[in-house]
Amino acid sequence: MVDHAEMSLMMSLSLDGMLPAHDQRVLEAHLAECARCRSEWERWQRVDALLAAEPLLSPGPGFAAGVLERVAQRGRRQRRLLGGALLVGGSLSVSGMVVLALAMACLLWVLSDPSVAIRGAQVLSQLLAAGGLLATAARLSLEGLCRPSVWPWLAGYACLVVAITALWMRVVRRQPFRPSAPLVVL
Repeated sequence: MVDHAEMSLMMSLSLDGMLPAHDQRVLEAHLAECARCRSEWERWQRVDALLAAEPLLSPGPGFAAGVLERVAQRGRRQRRLLGGALLVGGSLSVSGMVVLALAMACLLWVLSDPSVAIRGAQVLSQLLAAGGLLATAARLSLEGLCRPSVWPWLAGYACLVVAITALWMRVVRRQPFRPSAPLVVL
């Protein structure tokens, strides 16, 4: 029994001119006997003729250069991201080693002289007291800022911060300031 899927594959290879001579004879013998495959072969030949009659489409000028540029941009972006990740990771690992070294040095210092531990505890209690004072000052400041009479001043300050930040970003990006309208000096 003939495998029609194999015959379809042979038809495809024959249309492309890639079917060996022996298989070409097998295909032609089958097409002479099988009406179903002969009908399919005729459809394939019509489609092949239609496709051969149409002009080949090619990309516009500069297409390949554009694709290569986008690929290069993606590569540069990935390298920048990797470099940033390596910088952050390296910085974190170095700072972790520094903190560990300082902690070990402090531990050795305390173990070598117990009076250092007593003095350290006194300094720590003073720092905690100062932290409590700072927390109280921050709470009082926030309470003062939450009064409605202060809100216009806060809005003006926020606008000033936004404007200074925008100017700073222009300087960092090295783009000259180009006002949309000419500046008028009074």
